[in-house]
Amino acid sequence: MKFPTVTSPDQEWINWYLSLKEEHGASAAREAFLKYWQRAGSDRANTAKLRSFMRDEGINIEGGTLGSIADTFVETDKSIGKIGKSFYLAALIVAILLVVVTIRIVK
Repeated sequence: MKFPTVTSPDQEWINWYLSLKEEHGASAAREAFLKYWQRAGSDRANTAKLRSFMRDEGINIEGGTLGSIADTFVETDKSIGKIGKSFYLAALIVAILLVVVTIRIVK
């Protein structure tokens, strides 16, 4: 089975998915397609034809460059969330230290 590449047209991706589905079943094919698409998918192959076909197979892929930009914003939002949690933890530690220092000074 030939893997599609970033230069492969949409039909090669469709054919590859159909081969996976035939050999390994629909569930395994969907999982493999998504993992590989995230690494090797391209705007060239990300056509309305491919998106429509994959949607019918239960897979939703983003639409071209605009989809990539949207994904960037989602990843940025996740990173900001991690920073927020780190800041909260640091503030909590500082507050605990202040209470311990205050108790020692009062004694």
